[in-house]
Amino acid sequence: MDFYWPVRSLWPEVRPLFYQQDVLQRTLQELRSSLELMDRFQHQILEDTEPFMSTLVHKPVSYQLDKEGQDFGLTLDTQGFSPEELSVKQ
Repeated sequence: MDFYWPVRSLWPEVRPLFYQQDVLQRTLQELRSSLELMDRFQHQILEDTEPFMSTLVHKPVSYQLDKEGQDFGLTLDTQGFSPEELSVKQ
């Protein structure tokens, strides 16, 4: 007949001498691997969206502003725009 006696010690639990340092190192390693994963994920997103971004090229708009007293006139170069894309609001 086997009896299992509870193990008793003077301390509630036994830990390695540098337990806190070990926990900190493991946490830092997990953080480092998470950052590397996020970096790879960000690069993948940028590679996937790059073709769409290259189609959105911003071109400077040429204009001429004429001011006489309180009135002014603005002339814009609309070459390359269809009539459906142009609208004027006051």
